[in-house]
Amino acid sequence: MNTTTNQSQDQDETMEMLDETLDDLADLPSTAPFPAGAHLASVKIKRNAKKAGSYIVEMTHKAVVELANPNAEEPKEGDKSTLFIHTKKKDGQPNEIGQGQIKIFFKPIAAMLGSNSLNDCLAATKDGLDMIVVCGVKKGNEEYPNDQQTVNKVELAE
Repeated sequence: MNTTTNQSQDQDETMEMLDETLDDLADLPSTAPFPAGAHLASVKIKRNAKKAGSYIVEMTHKAVVELANPNAEEPKEGDKSTLFIHTKKKDGQPNEIGQGQIKIFFKPIAAMLGSNSLNDCLAATKDGLDMIVVCGVKKGNEEYPNDQQTVNKVELAE
């Protein structure tokens, strides 16, 4: 393709964009905790490269299985909730709570793989793994003003 053809296509695309309205644009996905209940989500887990012993769990909402409060606003497909899980304390000692949290995610994955390797579990979620996540919301306080997602149980989706 020559430069003249590229410029002509760019001009055509620009003219089409002038006819767009706000209704043509996608809404920004929410990045808030999912409401308490059970949700089908695509789960990706990776190590946090900035902090040893930390994991980032990104859940992308697919569907509501059941809400704890039927009147709660349902997340939209594509909304995200992210957990930052620390398996070590600031002094380098093990963080039992963080280890327990990440184990909730890794246990069903390890059973599926037949492997207890954390690296194998991480690799299995690289492209997203459909899971049923039973979660709650911990309300913010003075120290941590934002609401935080809590996870009580995780199962592989069938």
